[in-house]
Amino acid sequence: AGEVSAFQKSIKSPECSDGRLPQLINQLIDKIESQKLIHVAISTGIWIPTSDVSVLGAHPSLGFLFGGGTKKYTFDLSAEFRFTKSKNNYTTYYQGNLITTDYFFGGFAGLNVTRNMVTLGKSNLHIGVGLGIDGIDVVESDTDNDVDGKSILSFNANAGLGYRYINDKGSYSGIDVRYNFVQYDNNPGTSFSGDTISIRVTFGLIANDKRRRQL
Repeated sequence: AGEVSAFQKSIKSPECSDGRLPQLINQLIDKIESQKLIHVAISTGIWIPTSDVSVLGAHPSLGFLFGGGTKKYTFDLSAEFRFTKSKNNYTTYYQGNLITTDYFFGGFAGLNVTRNMVTLGKSNLHIGVGLGIDGIDVVESDTDNDVDGKSILSFNANAGLGYRYINDKGSYSGIDVRYNFVQYDNNPGTSFSGDTISIRVTFGLIANDKRRRQL
């Protein structure tokens, strides 16, 4: 990519700017650079609840993203899973009774959009927004014993900032922080009101094999 940029600058110099060839080469490079990219990534991090829902405590997370975009934007389908027991016991309404449990399993599935704001060398800063469905399993299902599980679902709208360091082949590592607007309804059990914060370390690839071969 660095050699291409240097070559592109050289053919735009006064010594090379009069002919038709530099124009054609620049048009080809611009066309190649504008081609759509494929984006895949995995993430690991921590999910931090606030306010009343903090009774559940923080939980580790694993997730993935798959989609595409351009040099400035990525559009991804994303999923995330959160696990380990609740930090504290809580009550939930289940089959006509209030029960006490420390069971926890959570997840998110939705659409994620990022936009690069600042690029410095191989590093970039971006903003991100997302929409999807968020859930907490409060009773574990057990098909062998005919036990139906219980999940509490919520709409999730999130926004935040991220950083990526991208190498020459398009793979990257980064960190992403999101504030999640959620509304878990556990009434008449322990209140789960409050939003959550997600901090994720990501490892991914933003590339287009055809574009890379052409450049």
